[in-house]
Amino acid sequence: MDALLSPLPVPAASSPSPPAPLADVQSFYERGWKDISSQYFLRTAWPSSREISAVVKDDAGFLVLYRLLCFRHTLMTLADQPAIFSTYAEAWNAYKAFFDFVVDPSSSASAVTLPHVWVYDILCDNLPFYYQKYHQLRATAFGGGAAAAAAGGAAAAGADGGDEEASASGGSGSAVPTELVGISESDAAAAWSLADVLAQLHRVAEKTDAAGTAASGKAATAYSFRDSVGYFALATLGRLYSKLGDYAASLEAVKPLNVFAPEGALFAKLQKAHLTVQHTAGFALAMSRRYEEAAKLLARTLLYFQRNSGIFNDRDTNVHPTLRRTADKMLALLALAVAALPGGVFVDDYIRKPMRDRHGEKIDRIIAGATPATTATAAAAAPAAGGAAAADGADASAAAAASDAAAAVAAASAAVVDLFELAAPSYLTWSPAPLPPTTDDEKALFVSPAAVQEAHLAALAGDIAARVAGVAPLRSFLRLYTNIDVAKLADYTGSNPDAVR
Repeated sequence: MDALLSPLPVPAASSPSPPAPLADVQSFYERGWKDISSQYFLRTAWPSSREISAVVKDDAGFLVLYRLLCFRHTLMTLADQPAIFSTYAEAWNAYKAFFDFVVDPSSSASAVTLPHVWVYDILCDNLPFYYQKYHQLRATAFGGGAAAAAAGGAAAAGADGGDEEASASGGSGSAVPTELVGISESDAAAAWSLADVLAQLHRVAEKTDAAGTAASGKAATAYSFRDSVGYFALATLGRLYSKLGDYAASLEAVKPLNVFAPEGALFAKLQKAHLTVQHTAGFALAMSRRYEEAAKLLARTLLYFQRNSGIFNDRDTNVHPTLRRTADKMLALLALAVAALPGGVFVDDYIRKPMRDRHGEKIDRIIAGATPATTATAAAAAPAAGGAAAADGADASAAAAASDAAAAVAAASAAVVDLFELAAPSYLTWSPAPLPPTTDDEKALFVSPAAVQEAHLAALAGDIAARVAGVAPLRSFLRLYTNIDVAKLADYTGSNPDAVR
C-alpha cells in the first residue's frame, strides 16, 4: 500500500537515442511506411506475404511482422472499404502466427530488433480494435445486438490508442450476408474468440516471463523484442479485461508492470503507452471502489505530463491529439474519484486548476447532491405547531424541500453520468453465439456494450450516491463547527477559549 500511494518521481525529460539501426527502423515505421502507403497504396492493399516471400528469402520474422502491417493498413487506413469476415479471420491467423513466433525458442525472434512503439501498436492498440470491429460486424450482420449498435452503444478502441466510435458494416437479419463469401461459417465463428484471444495473451506473457522481467528492474532500453512483447501482452490483457468489465482481472494483469510503485511505469518515456496503462489501472481502481488509490495514481501521472508536456494547455499544439484525449479521460476520472471521497485528496495545483476549470461544476453537484435530502427529512419530521395553518405551512415546506432534494439528486446523478462517459474506455462486444444465431437465446448472447456500460454505470452511481449521502450530515456539522466563533464554542462546552483553541 505504501508503494501504491507514494509520489511518482518525474523521469528525465530527455532519453538516450536508440542505436542507429533501431532508429532507422523506427523512422521507417513511423514515417516511411505511411509515406509509401499514401503514394502507392492509397486505395489498395499492400502485396500479400506470399507475393513478397521470395524477395525477402522467406525470412519468417520479416513475413510475420509484414503481415501485421498489411492488416493494419487494410483494416485501419482503408477502413472506408467494406469489411469482410475473411479479412478479419486472416488477421487473427496472422496474430496467432506472431504469438507462435515470439514464444518458439527455435525461431529468430531473439535476433529481432523492434522499436517499443511498434510492439505497443501491435498489441495494445491494434488488437483490441480488430477484436471489437469484428464482433460488431458479427452482431450487426446476424441481427444480434444490431439495435444497440445503431443506438451508438458499440464503440471500439481506435487507431493510435484512442477510444473512438466505430460502426460495423453488414446487413441485418438471419440470412448469411455477402461478407461471408470465401470463408466457412465455422471459421468465421472461430476467429477472434474471446477465450482464444485472452489465452494467447496469457500464453505469451507466461512464456516470455513478463512478470519476472518487470520485477528484475531491467531498464526499458535493455528490453529485448521478446521482453517488450511480454510486457505489452500484460498491458493488453489489463485493457481488455477493463473493457469487458472485469476490473479485478485487469488490476491483476497490470500489477507486475510496476505502475503502482514509486519509481513509476517502466515505459514512462513512451508516452501513449504510459498514459494507456495508467488510465487502465486508474479506471479499474475507481470501478473497484478504490477511489483514493485511483485519485493518487491519476493525479501523479497527470502531474508529470502537465509539467513536462503542458498536456492541458489548450494553446499548445505540440501535444498529440491521442495523448490529449487519453489525458482528458484521466482528468474526468480523477474528478469523479475526488467527488466520491469524503475528505477529497491532495491534488497539485498544476492539475487541480484544469480539473476545476473543466469539471468543477460537476464535482460540486455530486457533493451537494445529498445535502437537500437531509433538509427535506428534517422538515418532514418537524412537529406541527400552531394548528392547521402551521400544519399546512409545514407540509408546504416539506414538499418544497423534497422537490429541492429530488432536483439536487437528479443533478448529481447527471454529473456522475457525464464524468463516467468522459472517463470510461469503450466497452467491448462479446458474441460467443454460433454464426449465424438461429434462436432468440443465441441472439441474446451478443452482449451490447451499451448494456454493459449501463450496468456498470448504475452500480457506480449508486455507490457514489450512498457515499455522498452518508457524509452529507458530517459535512454540514464540520461546516457549522468551523464557522462558530471560538468564544461561543467555549460557552457551549463550558470551557474557556484557550482550551477550545
